[in-house]
Amino acid sequence: MEHRLGHSPHRQIGWILLVLLFGVGFSGCAHRQAIQAARSENAEKLSLDARRARERGDLLSAETLLTAAVERNPTDDDIRLELAELLLVNRKPQTAERHLQLLLDRLPDDSRVYAALAEVRFQQQRLQEANVLVAEALDLDPRLIRGLMLRARIAQSHGEIQHALDDLYQVLDIDPNDLEARLLVARLHIRQGDVRLAAAELRSLIENPNLDTALKNKANWLLGRCYAEDERWAEAAEALSSGIASRQIKPRDWCLVAEARRRAGDRDGAEQALTNALHIAPDDPDAMALQAVLKEEQARVKAPAPAVVRTGHREEDTEEISPLIRPPLTSLDGPRQGADH
Repeated sequence: MEHRLGHSPHRQIGWILLVLLFGVGFSGCAHRQAIQAARSENAEKLSLDARRARERGDLLSAETLLTAAVERNPTDDDIRLELAELLLVNRKPQTAERHLQLLLDRLPDDSRVYAALAEVRFQQQRLQEANVLVAEALDLDPRLIRGLMLRARIAQSHGEIQHALDDLYQVLDIDPNDLEARLLVARLHIRQGDVRLAAAELRSLIENPNLDTALKNKANWLLGRCYAEDERWAEAAEALSSGIASRQIKPRDWCLVAEARRRAGDRDGAEQALTNALHIAPDDPDAMALQAVLKEEQARVKAPAPAVVRTGHREEDTEEISPLIRPPLTSLDGPRQGADH
């Protein structure tokens, strides 16, 4: 009997060990998969929370949440790219570049990675390198909106306004509701001196129900500049007052609001705006000159004096991107200048 069965007891033990080892291995693999699935699910939830924070305008919280999401699931390339793009919005190009270099190794043919790296170089003012990278991105995907927008901004930096407009109109052909592109189109029309064309674009933009508060404030400020250029002072005062929230806290901006209100005949509004300017910088020359004019007008009760603060467009009106309008102006009593061409 034993001979007939051979070494069956040993074979049985071998089979049992094999089954046990297989079961342990399978169980370990299943356990790792379950952990990975849980980490992935957790990362997705953090990513979703980050998007909600970004929609609220809380960019720092969004960055924190996306960073945690990447730490939970470092192999999720889409979340890592989302984090890199948000870091660029938050003006942290060096941190963004570390994530993008890793993605470049994993996704060597992804146009989005090249476009984001181009944005890194653009923020570092390395425009030639940015131009090469954005060209690579657009070779991979000629309809990539992020790439077209960046190429327009690079062209704008070089003063190539028509090339920039060509790219922006291509963006609007792809997505007519790209509000950022429309705002930049208006800026470039202003730089070319087409303030009425820009004003029409800005009015249409402001009426868009999907326009967020930040873009609306920027559009109102530019519209106020257009109205001031056309000497439509009441409308200029209203638009500038609505848009000043988009500006950095500088006395010259409040001086411009004060000047528009003074010319519109709103003395109380002019004095309030001037008070804001003097609160920021009590010795600001524009504010002090305007204060002297307002006092003189009050004392003499006569028609408004010549402009103290010029209302033509300045370089600072372009916010964080490259110059779009004109160099800063100092306070002079003199004729109003037109827009740069």
